[in-house]
Amino acid sequence: MLQELSGSTHEVYTGVCVKTKNDIFVKSENAKIVFNKLSDDEIKKYHKNFFFADKAGGYGIQNGGTILVKKIEGCFYNVMGLPINTLRELLKKAGIDLWDFLKPL
Repeated sequence: MLQELSGSTHEVYTGVCVKTKNDIFVKSENAKIVFNKLSDDEIKKYHKNFFFADKAGGYGIQNGGTILVKKIEGCFYNVMGLPINTLRELLKKAGIDLWDFLKPL
């Protein structure tokens, strides 16, 4: 999979849905990811050092996956798996403000 992504651009789409008793709020998010050109040795090193088998696309953008990527157009958290700002927006429409749940460390 990483050989296919090497030197190319792909898109990640995520759908988010918040349902209340009376309403459903839905939105999708997409991001374009431009991959660096990767050698077979670099791919082997990534596979040796990072868990990838359960990841869509065969990589995780967090941790070592950042070295695979040249550029992201869109939300980093969408690529990670959950676009937080989209979720925050939908929760607010449902009457839940995440700012109300902030706690000091």
